[in-house]
Amino acid sequence: MSYFRTSIACAFLLLLRFFVAPAPAVAQLSATLENSQASGPSFCTYAEANFSGTAYASTGPCTGFLPAMQDMAQHVANAWRGTSLTTHSCTATSKAFTLSSGGAGFGAGAPARIVETAVSTEVMDGQITAWDPVGLIVTINVTGVNCTGSAADWQIYLASFENVTVSTPVSIANGGTGATDAATARTNLGVLSSPVAVADGGTGATDAATARTNLGVPSNEGGAVFNDAGGDFDFRVEGDTQPNLLVIDGALEAIGIGEIAPESLVHIKKASAGVHTPVGGTVLLVESDINAAIEIATADTFDSSVRFTSTDGIGAEVVWSDNTESFDLITRTAGAKTRFYTSTTLLAMTIASDQEVGVGVISPASRLDVADTSVADNVLLLTDDSGTCEAQPATGSLTWSCSSDRALKSNIREAAPALERLSRFRVRDYVERATGLPQTGVIAQEVAVDAPDHFVKNDSGLMASAPNAWVLIKAIQELQAEVVAQAALIGDLQRRVER
Repeated sequence: MSYFRTSIACAFLLLLRFFVAPAPAVAQLSATLENSQASGPSFCTYAEANFSGTAYASTGPCTGFLPAMQDMAQHVANAWRGTSLTTHSCTATSKAFTLSSGGAGFGAGAPARIVETAVSTEVMDGQITAWDPVGLIVTINVTGVNCTGSAADWQIYLASFENVTVSTPVSIANGGTGATDAATARTNLGVLSSPVAVADGGTGATDAATARTNLGVPSNEGGAVFNDAGGDFDFRVEGDTQPNLLVIDGALEAIGIGEIAPESLVHIKKASAGVHTPVGGTVLLVESDINAAIEIATADTFDSSVRFTSTDGIGAEVVWSDNTESFDLITRTAGAKTRFYTSTTLLAMTIASDQEVGVGVISPASRLDVADTSVADNVLLLTDDSGTCEAQPATGSLTWSCSSDRALKSNIREAAPALERLSRFRVRDYVERATGLPQTGVIAQEVAVDAPDHFVKNDSGLMASAPNAWVLIKAIQELQAEVVAQAALIGDLQRRVER
C-alpha cells in the first residue's frame, strides 16, 4: 500500500505542476485515495478530496485510478480560473468582476490575466487586490492592456509573477520602481545598462514623445536639455586619466576641456601655462605648458580658412590654398585696409584697397609710401650680400649713402676711363606711351649696340642700366684733366705770342 500511495502522490504533484504555474500559496489541496482489498479487480475507491476548504467526494466504487485523477484535475483547474459576465472596457484601471463559476483558488496579491471569451487575443493583465468568496467578486488592478473596446464575457486566470507578459507600458505608480514620480523612479532605477524599448518600459506611454514627457525629458525629438531650469548646476565628464575631460560650469557659463574652472567661454587646456589673465572679449582660450597650435586640416586641393564676419557679411579671411599652394590674407569689404601694428598704437604697415602700400603710413599716397617723421635719417635701407645703401630724403633732393669700407673690397685699382664709355650713349627725347609725358633717356636696343655693358635682358623685356654716380665722377675728373691740360696749353701759347 505504501508504494501505491507514493506513486499517486508523485503523479498528482506532476499533474498540479502541469495545471498551475508558480504563484503565492493561496490554496491547500489534500486528497486520499484508499485501497479496498474487497473490491476485486476494481481495487480502489475514491473516498475524499478537499481543495481550498471545499469538499469533493465520491462514495461510488472506483472504476480505476485514471478516472479518479481526471475528476480531481478538473476540479483543480476550475479552482484556478473563473468566468465573469461583467461588462468592462479595455482600460488600465481597477475592475470588479462577478464570477458565474470557478475562482475557488483566487486570493489577494495573486497576478491575474483577463481574456475575452470570444477573442482570446484580447487580453488584460493585473493583480488581484480583493477576493470575496461568498459573493464571488474578484477585484483586479489592471496595469497591462492589449485589447480595445469592451466586452461582457471574460475568462480570468491566475498567473505567475515570473510569467506575466505586460503587453502595454506599466505606469510608474504601478511598476517595480518603488516610486510614484519620474524623478524618484530614475533614481531608484539608476543608470540603465542597455536601452529599454518604450513598449516594454515603465513609462506609462506607448510612444517616445509621451515617454519623454513622463520621465521629465524635453519633448523635442532627438534632443535633451540639461539644467533646463537655469540653475547653478555643473556637468562634468571624466576620461581615463583626465578628471576634467569636459566641464560645463553653470555659474561661469563656460565650457572647459581639460579645465575645471574655464577662464573664457571655451577654455581648452593641455597643461597649465602659469598665471594668465585672458584679454577682455576672449571667447576661445587654448592653454599649454609647451608649444600649442590650432590645426585646420582638409583633403588635398581644398582650402583651409578662418573667416571674420559681422552682420554685413565676411569682412576678411585668412586662407591656405592647397590647390594654388598660397597663403592669402584677404579683405572682402570694399575700401577695406589691411594694417599691421607693433603695438596698440604703433602702425607698421598699411595695404590699401587700391594695392598701395604704406610703411609707417596709414593712408599711402603711392604704390610704395615710406615715412618716418620721428627721425631725420631712418627711412629706406637696402641691403644685399655685397653691401648696404641708405636713402636720405631732404628738401629738394635725395642722398644715397652706400657701403664703401676697404674691408668689403678686393683687387683695388684705378678706375678705367669713363668719358669715352659715356660718350657712346645716345641720349634721346621721347614721349612715354603709358603717361603721354615727354621724357629724356636712352633706347635699350641702342644701348645693346653702343654700350653692351649697360644692357640687361630679362623676363620683363629689354632694359638699360644707367652708369652709377662714381662713373660720372670719373668722367668729370677726366674732363677736368682735359680742361686743365688745355688751359696750360693755352697759357703757354699766350705767353709765346706776348713775346
